[in-house]
Amino acid sequence: DEAMWYLFYLVRSLDIAYYLTALMMGVGSYLVLMHLQVPRRKVGAASLLIAYVFLIIAVTVLSRSKLAVKTLIYSPFWKYVEIFRGSEKTYSLATEILLNILMLVPVGFLLPFLVDRQAIFYGFLCCLSIEVFQLVTRRGYFEVDDLIHNTLGVVIGYGFFRFGSRIFHGKK
Repeated sequence: DEAMWYLFYLVRSLDIAYYLTALMMGVGSYLVLMHLQVPRRKVGAASLLIAYVFLIIAVTVLSRSKLAVKTLIYSPFWKYVEIFRGSEKTYSLATEILLNILMLVPVGFLLPFLVDRQAIFYGFLCCLSIEVFQLVTRRGYFEVDDLIHNTLGVVIGYGFFRFGSRIFHGKK
């Protein structure tokens, strides 16, 4: 229940300008791609993906305050170690893990419409870009854990796409 409130807080905390910018980017890319006569299936996915990735950047970078120093956290799975140690931050760490996974599921679902065979690779590059962008702008930490969890979200989204494709196209 607290995870849902946290997600609601993240969505509400973004300035309306971010949502309007994402909408304009999505509509603008749709119009440009339609003018270029790109297949409709790809146009819709690309437009949604562009708008959604902008919102991810808004949540993970643009809406954050600048840190005093660039911070890299190389230790993979440190959050799990803290959770299993019974840290007082167990619930917030578990929520952060879950949200990092869920945040990239739509990317994993939309990318195969554009680049089916390389979707997970491009999803990983998207996740890596977020972490590098946070590091360079000092508006978040570069965390190996986040990279792992975000990429897992991409893989799950890709799995949903493959499952849906099999049902929709009747393949086994």
